[in-house]
Amino acid sequence: PWAAGQPAGRTVWGGPGAGVHGADLSLKTPRGLLCTNGVVRSNRCAGALKALGVQTERDLRRTSAVGYNILSVLEGLFPIFVLTRHGSKKWDSCAGEALLSAVGGLVTDAIGRPYCYSADTATHQNLGGLLA
Repeated sequence: PWAAGQPAGRTVWGGPGAGVHGADLSLKTPRGLLCTNGVVRSNRCAGALKALGVQTERDLRRTSAVGYNILSVLEGLFPIFVLTRHGSKKWDSCAGEALLSAVGGLVTDAIGRPYCYSADTATHQNLGGLLA
């Protein structure tokens, strides 16, 4: 809702079985190859970007908002969101994951493992990064 060109106060809601409402799901030309976190302190990021074919900064967008990055994938602005390190909590990704899964998408850790949501506080961090 804070991005340039986006209407203020926009609400996007939905989930598996409910569909997605308030998002623009029309086909569009992606703005880049991927979006990632705005603050990347991991030396793994450069290797991951290279493996994905990202050549320059023009191929990606860095935004420190996990939910907004997943929404950008959902709306077709970027084909993939990559976070190669821990740095977010599951409450940062769960709403975006519900929306993406409502249209057949998937959010996993950086090596493809699905998340397990539980009340156990030891599992609240996204320790293995994120892919959407």
